[in-house]
Formats: sequence, C-alpha cells, structure tokens
Amino acid sequence: MGEDTVKFGYADDVAILAASKSLTDNVKRITSRVDEILKWGTSEGITFEPDQDPNTTPTVNIGNLIIKELNNGRPYLRWLGILFDKKLSFKWHVRELVAKAMTVAKALKSLGNSMRGVPANLLRQAAEVCVLKKAYYGAETWWPGRTRPGKEHRTNNGVDNHINLLAKVMLECARAILPVWRTTNTATLYRESGLRPPEIELDNIALTATVRTRRLDPYHPLAWRSEWIQENPNSFKSRYARRIASLRPSEQINPLAAPKWTESETREEVLDRIHGPKNRTKSTTAVDFNNFYNLLPRDDIVIFSDGSKQANGSTGYGFVEYQNNYKICEGSFALEKMKEVYNTKAIAALEGLRAAIVSIEARIATDIWICLDNIEVATRLLSNSIGSSQKIFTSFRQLASSWLNGTVRIRWVPGHKDIAGNEAANKVIKANAALPQPKGAYSYTGLRRETKDHR
Repeated sequence: MGEDTVKFGYADDVAILAASKSLTDNVKRITSRVDEILKWGTSEGITFEPDQDPNTTPTVNIGNLIIKELNNGRPYLRWLGILFDKKLSFKWHVRELVAKAMTVAKALKSLGNSMRGVPANLLRQAAEVCVLKKAYYGAETWWPGRTRPGKEHRTNNGVDNHINLLAKVMLECARAILPVWRTTNTATLYRESGLRPPEIELDNIALTATVRTRRLDPYHPLAWRSEWIQENPNSFKSRYARRIASLRPSEQINPLAAPKWTESETREEVLDRIHGPKNRTKSTTAVDFNNFYNLLPRDDIVIFSDGSKQANGSTGYGFVEYQNNYKICEGSFALEKMKEVYNTKAIAALEGLRAAIVSIEARIATDIWICLDNIEVATRLLSNSIGSSQKIFTSFRQLASSWLNGTVRIRWVPGHKDIAGNEAANKVIKANAALPQPKGAYSYTGLRRETKDHR
C-alpha cells in the first residue's frame, strides 16, 4: 500500500507519516492512504473507528499559513498516550502528565507527616512506580535535552518550563517520602530521598532508549534511520541523529534471528542437554562432573574455557584442551575493556573450539566437549541467540556444525569446586591479565553497563 508514506504502529494503533514541501500535497497523500487502509480493512473484515483518526501537520515555521484546528477540537493529537502538538513543543503533554502525577504525589504525602506515617522505603517504591513512571512517560519521544549544538555555541531548546513543572513533582514526592519540614532545602530533599533532578533523569531515559536501538530488527524504521545517520553523520542535524551519533561503537543485535514464533528448545530441555544444576548443590554437580569426566572415551577432546574481568576493567579469556587426560593445547588473550564477563566466556568457547578443530588430535576424536562454568553462556552456545554476543554464538553454532568427524557438545561445570580443568583455565587467564588491551566495539551488555555508570 503506497510507497510515498511511512506506516508504523503498535498493537491496534496505526500511524501514517508523510512529508512534503506543500501542505496541500501532504494532506492529499495522507487522505489517500487513509482511504486505502479503510478499503483494505473492509476487504479483510477489519473495522476502523473514523472518530479515532485525527491528523495533524507538525511544523515549526508556518509563516502566514493558517492550519485549521484538529477534528477532535484540541490543539494536539494523542497517539500511544503522547500528545503531539503542531510545533512539537509537547507542552500539552508535559502539563497533562504533571497534573496527573501531582495528584498521586499529594495523595502519597497525605499518608504521613514529620511525626508518623508509612515507612519511607515503601513510600519511595510507591513514588517510583505510581508517580515517576507517570511523570516521565514517553520522555524518550519528547525530551530534546536542555541544549543542542549550534554553529558557535550551544543553543537552548526552550524546555525550562518542562523542567520546572517536573521539579515540582519530584519535590512533592521527596516530601511524601521523607519526614521533613516545609523549609527543608531542595538539595537535601534530593539527596535523602534518592531521587534525581528531572534533567538528569530525562537525559538518562533518552540515553537508555538510544541504547535500545542497537537491538531493533533491521526492518524497523528507527533501524533504517540509524544506519543512514551512521553512514552520513554530518548530513543529519535532528535530535535523534545527535543521540545516535553520541553512541559508542557497539554490536547490533538482530531479534529476528530467532523470532518468538518459531519452535525452539525450552529452557528445561536445554538445561537437561548441558546437565545444568536443576536444584542440585554445587558440590553434588562437581562430583557428578568428575564421574562423567572419568568415563569419557579417551579419544574425546575436552575443552575447559573461561573468561574474566579484572578490577581495573581489563578483560580476557583462556582455554585448556585435553585428550585422554593429557593437555594438548592452551590459549589466552586480552580483550577490550568494553566487554563483560558474559562476552569473554562466549569468546573463550568459540576460540577453544576453533583451536580444537584445526588440531591434529581432532582427526581421531569422536566428540568435542566444551566445559564452562557460566550457565547462561552454556545454554546459548548451540542455540539461536538474540542477546549480547549474538555473532559469537552464531559463529560457534556454524563452526560446530561444520565439524563432520563427530559432535560438539556442551557441558556445564560448577565453578570454584577444584575441578582441575576449570582451575587450569583460570590460571591461563591470569597469566595474560596484564597484557595491553586492544581497541574495539562495545558489546551490547558493555554498552548498557556504560549507560548505567553514567547515571
């Protein structure tokens, strides 16, 4: 249906976006697409409510042009709970949210005073869930930041009124949480209640939302736009472009690599396959693993892999390979600081398997066993992953299927239980912990951690 407009939606809400240099052309495009959708709905047996389809033309510079009021009689369009006005100032949206949040904040404040009342920790939980979530709803959409880069200096975005309104809500929440007097200063209220000023909270919400774009499917409109911005960073000056450009280089995750509607192993089946703990103690699982290891065919290759992150942020991985109880290979390498322990363990398993397959001993091996002490990595090594280190897991799965001599198997090992192979892998990592750290892109978990550290 139509190629000159963009259509996107959520659940049963559909939005049609059209852009042109003429208001008349824009209205014609949108109207024709609405008619087209209504006809399509009729043919498919879907009914759209005509009273629920207002349209608006956002514009900043309208000159002498007069745009008639919306059909709903209001100066804004509501979509997914966000009020879009013509100039995208979102003043109506912020006013409405502040009014609703203030009502709840005052209700919480009435539950206590400086002498008695509900415990402060419970009031803080209620304030976060019932007030702050309401006040900051959709902030990733409407918050542009206090300033933006200009030609010579930073330009004010004119959001001081938004910040002042939200600050009143935050202070009302702080007074509801704490048994304080009316004259208590603002800095004390923020510090003792654990709440943050609106500007800091809004910036964090916007940054977190930008990080989430790294795991959008490749057909998502925001994913397309992000790719265009990264290819031509100097050609885009929008608010979204500034956010994308500020992101550190990081991995892109494709959630459609393992869509929810496809059949896959259940977690219980995966835990059975890797011999997970399943309500057993670590001591019991350690004994079970040693018994299993002693009964393995002598031609099988067993790889103990591990990864770590030091206190200074440096990361690395290592692996040790055995055949018939003899060490045949070992390796350890330093990784980028922007990796997390989860990522290092996944890389260790991949590199250990790669070294085993090209070794001479693999020619007589029946099976290759990957043994590691991280249960989350173990469950994903032979499965489709839609999380961090997706490319690593995909490469591991492809490499395992390419080895035709036998089967690559995964076995979970309880950590810190004096299992010889696991301890040997730990020693190999420590030997190279002081090596120079290479530079590279952030993993998705590393990028999220970086975002949290900025809070």
